[in-house]
Amino acid sequence: MSEDENQSLAKDIRELRQSIDELNGLLRCIFQAQAGKLPAAPKAKSRTKRGSGKPQQDSGQERPPPAGNHF
Repeated sequence: MSEDENQSLAKDIRELRQSIDELNGLLRCIFQAQAGKLPAAPKAKSRTKRGSGKPQQDSGQERPPPAGNHF
């Protein structure tokens, strides 16, 4: 390789490294900004069981109402 080719390749390598450094900086900023918005660990989705239909009647209908204001 000639001296001119070596210098040209060295210049291209420097430019590529500079571009990579800029991209790394942008990615770092993006991830740091997102880290503040997201929880540390994703929460597991859980299904809650909900009652179906009307509630069952209590078999203890003979009990008196609880104490307190009834009216």
